Amino acid sequence: MTYIFRYISVSILLLMLTIGLHARERKDGEIRALDTIPTWQGGNIKFDIGNLAYELIASDAKRMSFEAALNFNLKRRFFPTLEIGYANAHHTVASGASYKGQGGFSRIGLDINCFKPEHQSVWLNLILIGARVGVGTQHYDMLDLSLHDEYFNDTRCSFTDRWRTDCWVEINASLQLTFGKHFTMGWGIRERILCTRGSKAPVTPWYIPGYGTRKNASFGFNYYIGYRF
Repeated sequence: MTYIFRYISVSILLLMLTIGLHARERKDGEIRALDTIPTWQGGNIKFDIGNLAYELIASDAKRMSFEAALNFNLKRRFFPTLEIGYANAHHTVASGASYKGQGGFSRIGLDINCFKPEHQSVWLNLILIGARVGVGTQHYDMLDLSLHDEYFNDTRCSFTDRWRTDCWVEINASLQLTFGKHFTMGWGIRERILCTRGSKAPVTPWYIPGYGTRKNASFGFNYYIGYRF
């Protein structure tokens, strides 16, 4: 846990330093190049194929996650972003207990471009650092669980037709490249911190849509292809 908070602190510090390096003091009456850039600069819709491939390979096709993202380019500096997706998973442990669930997720946040907004390369390439708040809701079953009771000894039970919502925060960094006139591609990494660790439910699901397996922290990788408008 100490490592996780250290990682977050360093990431936030780097983000602040990056913003500070590109910031310039404005004198009264001075017109900066940024002031000449219209606020609306279009947007980009992206589809993730990296996490889908990773989930399928790492789980031997027992997990799948589909994800799309939409961001808006404001003054070539700020990129409000919405990400939505669907995931399902099936997992069985050595004792015979199993989890099966499916559900949707969404994330909302803001990315900041590390290039100077007036630089020509911003039209073609982006280095983005940002943060997200994510929410995942799922319908799941936990079957054939082994429970120990001091009066009835070991028993087997199942929990079916359950619903649960989890939320988390994350820090992310990504690279976006433009090829052709409107098409984009790129990759991103993200570190997630789970907020809903406690639970009033008898059992908590093994997997969280949009987050991954239930851990206090989760690392993610995405590879996108997209269309810029």
